[in-house]
Amino acid sequence: MDGAAGGFVQVRPDKVVVMAEHVEVIDTIVTELAAQGIAAGVINGSTGASTKVRLVDEFQAKKLPVVVCNFVSGGVGLTLHAAANIVFAELPWTPGGFEQCASRIYRTGQTRRCVTHVLVMEDSIASIMWDSLSAKTIVADAVNTGRTGVTIPLDSVRDEVL
Repeated sequence: MDGAAGGFVQVRPDKVVVMAEHVEVIDTIVTELAAQGIAAGVINGSTGASTKVRLVDEFQAKKLPVVVCNFVSGGVGLTLHAAANIVFAELPWTPGGFEQCASRIYRTGQTRRCVTHVLVMEDSIASIMWDSLSAKTIVADAVNTGRTGVTIPLDSVRDEVL
């Protein structure tokens, strides 16, 4: 803990996975972390296979404190359970995409309580997406468990499209 700032206690976790979609967002995050003296690896569409393996190994070995991933390139097939915190700087379009990304830290061998942080500003497109993801998740869970009587109102689907 670093102490209080603005009424909040700042906690610096030992490892963090950050998920985002857009190159500009990923680049900005990495640049801002570097300005704070925090090293971050990037796993995106331009990351070669050998580099991806090296970054994951360094992250898992606690040599790299942060890895910033694109949803597609870093959202599946990676074990990043050296972290117990994952931050969504942007949101994927589907509950399945969200779950796949979040599952990078919720892996076999994880021994700590995991926390998923979602950065959503009030009255933003991200807040609309979060509401949509939440509603879709409720319906998908109902379908998968055989629960009846759960639907997405037609108006909400029309509003999402518009």
